[in-house]
Amino acid sequence: MFRRHFKEVSSREIGQYIADLVRARGDKRFSVICVGTPIVAFDMLGPLLGSLLLETCPDILLEGTLWRPVTAAHVAGVAAVAAEMPHTVVAVDSALSKYMDRIGEITIEAKPLEPGTGVGKALPSIGDISIAGTVGISGQNAAYELVYDMAVVLARALAYAHLILATEGGDDDENRY
Repeated sequence: MFRRHFKEVSSREIGQYIADLVRARGDKRFSVICVGTPIVAFDMLGPLLGSLLLETCPDILLEGTLWRPVTAAHVAGVAAVAAEMPHTVVAVDSALSKYMDRIGEITIEAKPLEPGTGVGKALPSIGDISIAGTVGISGQNAAYELVYDMAVVLARALAYAHLILATEGGDDDENRY
């Protein structure tokens, strides 16, 4: 498991970790599912990340943007499709914490994402690798700038992981991320 504050780690380090997890599953490619809604700050990490990633890396397989979010209403259908994918699925969502010192942490695990748990929703698990960005404390809203900054770091990390796996060495255009 990877757990670090997004300001204390580089996009390249996160991207390398994601690429290593994908490789450990025997894959050389992955798709990304960004869960959340752009309506409230504490749940917009996924759609914002998806939109940024689409601009940075348009050839990556992606679901969930500001314009086409994967909300709680869509999770079951998207999870069913993701389960049939022939390659690794990375699922991303916002997370809430009970503790102030966890705000800003990125947690990456080699297990499915459990969307909605922070707000008491029972939704299907999704993906093979989960990324959760802790954006606030339960019961409070999140700061837009924190969510945006975290989305930028994760978009660069996922684009870098995509580049590593696509080039099988990771050194091509390494300063881009």
